[in-house]
Amino acid sequence: MRTAPPSKIHRLSQNAAAGGAKAPRRLEPAARRFRFDPAFASTINTGEPYHVFLTPNGDSKGLYVAGKTATGFEVRERGGGTSNIAFDYRIVAKRRGYESVRLEDITEQTNKMRQRHAEMQARRAGRKLSAPAPR
Repeated sequence: MRTAPPSKIHRLSQNAAAGGAKAPRRLEPAARRFRFDPAFASTINTGEPYHVFLTPNGDSKGLYVAGKTATGFEVRERGGGTSNIAFDYRIVAKRRGYESVRLEDITEQTNKMRQRHAEMQARRAGRKLSAPAPR
């Protein structure tokens, strides 16, 4: 099992972090195991479920995540395929220490802002449509 190379870590929201390969990885020959980079692993709660998104960079029978553990994951080709195509991956996991934090619900504020914007647009449209004063 190889350790995934260092990757950039992105904060998607208050409680989610994402990371992935900087360069495409290859299936070797039909499966590939990845261990989380220690820097990335230190930012996520590896005891919580996480998501791995795969993007094949070539023709194949399709890729899938064959298994996930607290330390990494395994990628295989569907149908027993044996290609060694390159692929990109992205991991989305809960940030360590922020597992229960949720983004603030701003639906009401957003609706008020949209209403004000619609009113301003209506006023502007009303002025544009008015006929110029007679001379």
